[in-house]
Amino acid sequence: MKHISVIIPFYQKEAGLLAKALRSIEKQTVADGWSVEVIVVDDQSPVPAADEVAGFRPSDLAVRVVRQPNGGAGAARNRGLDEAGDATLVAFLDSDDAWPEDHLARAVAAAEAGCDIYFCDNRREGFHDAYLDERAPLTAALVRTAPRGPGGVHLDAQDLFGLVVREFPTQLSTLAYRRAIAPGLRFESSLRNAGEDVLFVAALVQAAGRVCFGEGSAVTCGAGVNVFFSNLDWNNPALLAIKHDQIRCELIARRVDGLSPAARQHLEASLQEHRVEFATLLLKALHARRPDALPSARSIIAADPSAVVWLPARIGQVAFRALWRKVAA
Repeated sequence: MKHISVIIPFYQKEAGLLAKALRSIEKQTVADGWSVEVIVVDDQSPVPAADEVAGFRPSDLAVRVVRQPNGGAGAARNRGLDEAGDATLVAFLDSDDAWPEDHLARAVAAAEAGCDIYFCDNRREGFHDAYLDERAPLTAALVRTAPRGPGGVHLDAQDLFGLVVREFPTQLSTLAYRRAIAPGLRFESSLRNAGEDVLFVAALVQAAGRVCFGEGSAVTCGAGVNVFFSNLDWNNPALLAIKHDQIRCELIARRVDGLSPAARQHLEASLQEHRVEFATLLLKALHARRPDALPSARSIIAADPSAVVWLPARIGQVAFRALWRKVAA
């Protein structure tokens, strides 16, 4: 019997979201010879996962809840990977997201056709209706010219590798992969606010041979607790931590072998942009005398020693521009 482990990291403040995600799993149909187990990792959620699962009575779905001290989504997914054992396929689903009904069937078809990774598109209300068309045009162009096969469009993993860093078309709730290609791979759990998913998928694609994209299929991403999408407002204090982790992610990604010159150029441009944004947000935090300001500055210098040079320079530029706008007004 081949086995699919579905890993759901759980930290929510609203009841009922997990039941919706579980119902989308219950509606899946997989080929004979395959079984499905759901591993819900309760990351010290305000709404306990056990309460959510207790009110859910699927007929043929095995759901297991494990609890851990709060460590963030990366740590929760790592616990799920530890619990998954000898799974043939691993699939991720965020606790407020929902799969289309043929999601696992396509992933299985792709795996049986020799693909190491399966992913599809996603929609997120207020952000994008179709991620590939709106946020990942290079990946969309690659998909249009690639051959079709079981499960969807078949891609060479090396063609996708640089695009993961550049466009990140593979939101985790859309992803399933053959465990055997990277059994020891884990998330960088210290990146609690951004980037741990990019690094994980980049390493996964680097280990893969063929990847399948589920054309015409899309995961619906929900509006529950999300440390990234819930905190992107420029006036949200949590945005400073996001920019901090984006910089750390890009510094780690710099060291990845096999990135194309275009991907490296994009990475450097993104790093410079995030440095300016971090300096701007740090200046606001310092002005407001927020307690996270100095620890954030010390942490970014520890992660990026060159910050002793660029951070004061960027803060000076930001302060000068703000003063100039004030004088000009």
